[in-house]
Amino acid sequence: MTGGQAGGQRRALTTVTACALTACALAALCLAASAAAHKPLSKAAYDKEMTAIGTSVGGDLKPVGAARTGHSEELALVKLQGELGAIGRELAAITPPGPVKADHALLVAAVQEFEREVGPVIATLKARHTSALASILELKGLLAIESTVAAINNAGYSIG
Repeated sequence: MTGGQAGGQRRALTTVTACALTACALAALCLAASAAAHKPLSKAAYDKEMTAIGTSVGGDLKPVGAARTGHSEELALVKLQGELGAIGRELAAITPPGPVKADHALLVAAVQEFEREVGPVIATLKARHTSALASILELKGLLAIESTVAAINNAGYSIG
C-alpha cells in the first residue's frame, strides 16, 4: 500500500468515525428530548396548562349557546367539533402528574368521544331538526368530560 492510499483510507475511516459519532450524539439528544417531553408535569404546570385549555373550551362553547337559528347552531357545532379534535390532540400530548394520570386518560377519551358524538347532531341540524341542539347536553362524552374534570379537581388540582 502506498502512502497516498493509506492516507486516503485514514481520511475515509476518520470521516466514517465522525459520522458515526455524530449519529450517536444525535440519537442521545433525541432520547434526552424524548425523555424530557414525556416527563410528568408538576402540579402547578398541569393546573396552568389545563386551565388554559379549559378557557379555550369555554370560548368554543359560547357560540353554540348563543346560536339562535338552526343554521347558526350547525355552524357553531362544526367549529366546536374541529376545536374538540385539536383539544383532544393537545390533551393527549400532555404527560400529567401521576396522581391524575388515569383521570387524565379518561378526559382525553371523553373529549374524543364528544367530538365524535357532535357529528350526528350536526347532521340532524342539517336536516332542519332544530331541536337537536338540546340533545348535546345529554351526550355521553360531554357528561364524561364534566365528571372527569370534577374528579381531577377533587384530587386537589384546579383545572376549571
